[in-house]
Amino acid sequence: ALLGLASGIAVNEWCWLGYIPTPEEEQGYCSEPTYSSKSSCQGEGFFYTDGIPNPMKGEDGGVCGDGLGLFFKGFTTFITAILLIAVFHLYEVVAIELNMRNHLEYHKPYFNLPFWELGLLPGFIGEFFACVLHPVPGVVFFINVEARGRLSVYNFESWGTALMFVRMYSVWRYFREWLFTRYTSKHFASRMNDVPMDSKLALKAILEDKPFETIFLAFLVMTLMLAYLVRICESPVNIEHIYFWNQLWLIVVTATSTGYGDIYPLSHV
Repeated sequence: ALLGLASGIAVNEWCWLGYIPTPEEEQGYCSEPTYSSKSSCQGEGFFYTDGIPNPMKGEDGGVCGDGLGLFFKGFTTFITAILLIAVFHLYEVVAIELNMRNHLEYHKPYFNLPFWELGLLPGFIGEFFACVLHPVPGVVFFINVEARGRLSVYNFESWGTALMFVRMYSVWRYFREWLFTRYTSKHFASRMNDVPMDSKLALKAILEDKPFETIFLAFLVMTLMLAYLVRICESPVNIEHIYFWNQLWLIVVTATSTGYGDIYPLSHV
């Protein structure tokens, strides 16, 4: 899951459109509004600011179809396929455990029932769709969002990468299963008292063992994730958000209730 997410981020960075300038910003301007051309402005001793190139007006029209971009997309699809197989196998293992538990603890006849007959199908479908989302090779389109008087343009790679962060649930799920194998006493206690071995029990266990490390790691992961999502959403309309350090600063000062107001979002996304 993490390798696929890293590959998706590589796709987005390679296919990143960046800042989409307004028509006025494309043309450039002189510090003295009387002069419109660059030559006349500089000839009179004024400073001329060059226009910002529009990536949508390049030779490729903003389409990410070169060889390296297709390689990154293909690799992301390959890793995603492996992840989906692993998710399916995990549910098969859970089904074996449930069948064995029904036989040993509740003295029911042993039946090798598949997981979809044990009430696990909705969870599998949800996790399947959470893991299958990614920038697919050969799919190219743009999403236009109008916000605050200007148009934001997002490519498919940006939205596909943003949706890939949902698969962090699978990272937590595998970590949770490993956690219960490590805390054998809590595993046994949950079995004896019919306490569901869910995320609540896992959080209680790890917070009891390592509270400060858990809170710090959770804050670090959430900061990095939210900062990159802000990068995806804000970079087309906010030139200050083309640098990742600015998004990190925005998330940190917001999460700590500092709120200097020097950097702020512009889009509705």
